[in-house]
Amino acid sequence: MNDQKPRKQQNLIIIGLSGCLVVLLCIMCAGALALGGLFYWEQINSDSVVQNALDGSADGWLNTAVPTLLPTPTLVSGLSTLPPGSPQNLTPEAMITDAAATAIPTPSTNPPTPEVLPTPTPAPLAMHLPAQIEQQFIAPDAYQDIATLYLAEYPPYDYFETAVHLGKHDLGARAFARQPYNQGDVQAFQTESGTVEATLIVVTDHIYFWVENGLDLEETAVQTVVTRLEEDFYPQLAYLFEHEWQPGIDGDPHFSVLHLNGTGNDYELGYFFKQDEYPRTLFSESNEQEIVYLNMDQLELGSDLYYGTLVHEIQHLFQWHLDKNEATWLNEGLSQLAELYVGLDTAWADAYLQQPTTRLNSWDYDEENIDAHYSASYLFVTYFWEQLGDTAVRELVRNPSNGLASVYQTLKGFKPQTSLEDFMANWAVANYLDDFNSGAEYGYVNLDLYTPNMHTRARQLPFNETLSAEQFSVQYVDLDISGMANITFAADTYVTLTTPPPSGSDTIWYVPALNDTHAQIISTYDLTNQSQATLTFDTWYDLEEDYDFAYVEISADNGTTWNILYPEHGVAGKYGPALNGHSDTVAGAINGWVQEAITLDSFVGQNVQIRFQVLTDFEGLGRGFALDNIAINTVRLGDPAYNLPPINITTQGFSRIGHQIPQQWALRVVRNGSPAEVLPVPLNAYNQVQFNVDLGVNG
Repeated sequence: MNDQKPRKQQNLIIIGLSGCLVVLLCIMCAGALALGGLFYWEQINSDSVVQNALDGSADGWLNTAVPTLLPTPTLVSGLSTLPPGSPQNLTPEAMITDAAATAIPTPSTNPPTPEVLPTPTPAPLAMHLPAQIEQQFIAPDAYQDIATLYLAEYPPYDYFETAVHLGKHDLGARAFARQPYNQGDVQAFQTESGTVEATLIVVTDHIYFWVENGLDLEETAVQTVVTRLEEDFYPQLAYLFEHEWQPGIDGDPHFSVLHLNGTGNDYELGYFFKQDEYPRTLFSESNEQEIVYLNMDQLELGSDLYYGTLVHEIQHLFQWHLDKNEATWLNEGLSQLAELYVGLDTAWADAYLQQPTTRLNSWDYDEENIDAHYSASYLFVTYFWEQLGDTAVRELVRNPSNGLASVYQTLKGFKPQTSLEDFMANWAVANYLDDFNSGAEYGYVNLDLYTPNMHTRARQLPFNETLSAEQFSVQYVDLDISGMANITFAADTYVTLTTPPPSGSDTIWYVPALNDTHAQIISTYDLTNQSQATLTFDTWYDLEEDYDFAYVEISADNGTTWNILYPEHGVAGKYGPALNGHSDTVAGAINGWVQEAITLDSFVGQNVQIRFQVLTDFEGLGRGFALDNIAINTVRLGDPAYNLPPINITTQGFSRIGHQIPQQWALRVVRNGSPAEVLPVPLNAYNQVQFNVDLGVNG
């Protein structure tokens, strides 16, 4: 933290954080919305309305009219389920080791007590809004759909099991036992730049150190690196992030570190390749072992950057073992936390502060955006760790949910009095203030931040603006004006997941877009007394073309074997006919939904299971997959046709929700001072607020 940052005194900052719970949409459906939502705000000179304003904070600098609290689902998961453990002797000495012993400096003065605002009213405010702002009343029960998505689990895509059971491929054993390597062994490795040979130069209790032949590393420096990794870094990483798959695909409890002469990519310092965790019968380029790669063309052995890259990639290796389909942004944040946790200063926080409108829960490898994504993830995960401690991080990395859904669940166990919305808003304020004098939640222990860039500076009244914001992005607005002002804020109230289903159903079966995910819904039907049967359903989908597929399958042996059915609008998938691409481009689609009918006459006379299965690969996303109006239309001899109800339904990764969910916003007002004052500004059920604020003499 930095108490001496140069900043203009007595400015008022409005911090708008968009998408709070809608971020779930973005987590689960990354890329679903190019723009998360629209908001409008204006400022006018408010001398004429001051006398009618509600009394605000103790010094009267902020007054709020018709405020309301955002409803939040009351869902509490249990406290940590981890067994008690003893942290290692960590460095640096001041490192936080537990939520109960968080080393936050004591503020030099008491922070201001947050104002208690009046009871909310559901009525919309009388205001003129731009046509772009879409508003409708948010029913309280609509928030349950968000909670449903937060609490859903999305199983990882097991490429091997799927290829065997759905693709009916004979791949041999999933894992095997190999004789341990010995120092001096020479081995061929598949790398990004082709096949290379490397020699094993050092073996420790946990690690094989391989060096590409022709790469000259000084022996003493190698031994120093080996000792530091084995005796210092590995125990700390194993404490916080557990460990790699042991004994692993090859039956060997060691993992390998391969030092390469180069990778062909000057921007790449190292990498972890998850295909190495599968046999070559599935991925021919697999090295069939737990391994990370270092690009020694860009690294100096024993430098801080070398160590930082090494522990960064080791965390990825560990995380794959714990949660194979963790969201990229969170996985990268955890790897950067690993660097900080072992005492290194090799991760960079500044890029996000230069681009704070960057969406937190997404990932973009474009050159102009990638640094900001790394930086945002680093800041957020570091803030999470400093606020909640080691044990919460250990719980987070083991949580089977992904991205902010796992943050939501972990937060409920360790800080149940704080909603995810408030936690995120506090993080946005901490990135601006970095000052514990304003509150324990508004600073960093281990980081020293620059002031983030302002999105807008208002220098005269009246001022109004209509802006768009991505989900979980932050916009800082500097009110560089003196005197009293009346501020109006209004924003979109709903986010559309899919177009409305043609059936008019209030709810649909929905799978958000996630990488490396296997979602399925299985229904059991009794066709023993039927003479004809037809499966019908409506479907909406936006799946990465040629890589992510939805299959419709049937089993007549209680799920032991499955046969892929042929939907009318199916295309060639990885394992057979599948739904792929964009349903709104299919001929005959109704409002983006496709109606399917598949005959099951060859299966009448027995019990069957119908499975809808969505499989997504490791990168690239659409917007998700949805089902509605699933039915089996049957005929018994002498009887009219009717829809046969299922005996039971089981789901993994499918959620029964509406086609829209509420768009949420968090608004904070920060007035600089000693200490700075931070006030949450609640919105009503239309995402609206009007308030009066005294900007002071100097603005």
